[in-house]
Amino acid sequence: MKDLLLAIDIGGTQFRLALISDREMVARVRRATEREGGASWMIRQIIDEGRRLLTEASAPVKACGIGFGGPVDFHNQRIVRSHHVSGWEDVALPDVLREAFGIPCIVDNDANAAALGEFHYGAGQGATHMVYYTVSTGIGGGIVLDGRLYRGKRGRAGEVGHTPIFADSDVICSCGNKGCLEAYCSGLSIARRAREALKEANRLSAAENVTTARDVFSAAGSDPLMKRIVDDTAKYLGASIGGLHNLLDLDVVVIGGGVSQAGEWFIEAVERSARSFMLDPDEHGPQIVASSLGDDSVLWGAARLTQELRRE
Repeated sequence: MKDLLLAIDIGGTQFRLALISDREMVARVRRATEREGGASWMIRQIIDEGRRLLTEASAPVKACGIGFGGPVDFHNQRIVRSHHVSGWEDVALPDVLREAFGIPCIVDNDANAAALGEFHYGAGQGATHMVYYTVSTGIGGGIVLDGRLYRGKRGRAGEVGHTPIFADSDVICSCGNKGCLEAYCSGLSIARRAREALKEANRLSAAENVTTARDVFSAAGSDPLMKRIVDDTAKYLGASIGGLHNLLDLDVVVIGGGVSQAGEWFIEAVERSARSFMLDPDEHGPQIVASSLGDDSVLWGAARLTQELRRE
C-alpha cells in the first residue's frame, strides 16, 4: 500500500478523521462535538483518535491535513476563532498536532478544503476555474482559479455567504452585517423565513413544526407557501452564482452542504436563476452541479492540502 495521509474535519457539531491513500479512504472515525468542552476537549479527542489511527495504520502516515469550521489564518497557520465552540482563539493547531503525531501538519478553513476535494476528486474534476458553495447551517465557499486555490491577501477569500444580496435589508447576518446571502439562504435562515411566513399567514401551529430547512423542503411539494420560500432561496443563490460568474468566468460551480441534498430539482432551480443573471448564460455559462463527495469533501480536500507542505 502507498503511504497514507491523515485527514481531519473539525466542525461545530462533529469532527472526523480519516486515513487516505491515493484515491481510497481506508479508515474513518466520526465523533460528536461537545461544545461545552471547548477547544481543549476537542483537541484531546482528536489527538487520541489520531494516535489510534496512526498506530493501526498499515503503511507509513506521512502528513496531516486539517479542514477547520471557522476562520483560519492560513499564512501563519493559526486558527482565528470558531463561531460554534469556545477556546479556539489564536490556536496554532498544526504545531500542537505535529508535536502529538510526529508528522507535518497543515490547516485551512473547511470550505477551502472542501473546494480542493471537489476540484481534484469530485464534481469539479476537469475544470480550471471553479467556485464551491457550501450551504448548510451557514454558507461558505472556496475559489479555484487556474487550478489553484485562491485565498486572497489575508487568506479570507471565498466568503460567498457574506456578500450582500439586499443592500437595504434589515435582516442581520451571523457576521453582524445586514442583507448577506447567508442571512437568507443558509439552512437556519431558510427555516427562519419559513416560520415568519407561516406566522404572517396566521398558521402558528405549522410554524412551530418548522425547525430545519429539511422541514421546509419536505413541505414544498404540497404547501404553496413553503414552495415560495424554496423558490426564493433558489433565486437568491442563483443571483449570487450568476454575479460571481460574471466576475470570474467560471467552468463549474459546485454546491455542497446539507441544502444541496434537497434534490436535483433544487439544483436545477438554482441554475435557472443563475443563468438569468449571467451575461452569457448559454454559450459560456458554467456547469452548476451538486457535490459528488458529500460529507467527505472536506476530508479529501484536507488530504490534498498536505501537498502544500512540499512547497514550504
